[in-house]
Amino acid sequence: GAIVMAYLARHASLKYAQAMEISYAFEQQRIAATAVKEGRWLAAASAYRNVAAAEGSPEKPFSIERLEWDVFFPIASLALEPMPAASDPHGEGRRNLAAIYTAMHAYALEQSGDVSEADRAWKNAMKFGALKSVEEARSTARRLIDQDVEAFTGSKSQ
Repeated sequence: GAIVMAYLARHASLKYAQAMEISYAFEQQRIAATAVKEGRWLAAASAYRNVAAAEGSPEKPFSIERLEWDVFFPIASLALEPMPAASDPHGEGRRNLAAIYTAMHAYALEQSGDVSEADRAWKNAMKFGALKSVEEARSTARRLIDQDVEAFTGSKSQ
């Protein structure tokens, strides 16, 4: 019994960390949209950078000191484990998300007036290969930021 529980706990710990990371990324996306709505572009840039960082390293979810989960989560984790691999076997979806959020970060930096940091972020967004040009990335970022602002705040961005 102890060996089985140790095996289940090992799998559950990773799934828990990944679930927390997804929750964190969603919350950062909401914070960014709210900051854009309020015209706080540096805060938006910071939050979008956090989302890009979370999406950019799926194999290493941020560390969590204390892992606590429902007693049935270890069993459920066995069903959850194959889902990411099946839905995105080569990691292309995660790389695309990282590119998009890096572009949103660059756009927010640009809007705040930090052109040199924005240029670096645009170059980083291009490294993922999902976006063909800075112009495409800028257009995509603006459209998605507008959607975020409307979804999270109920009104259009500034």
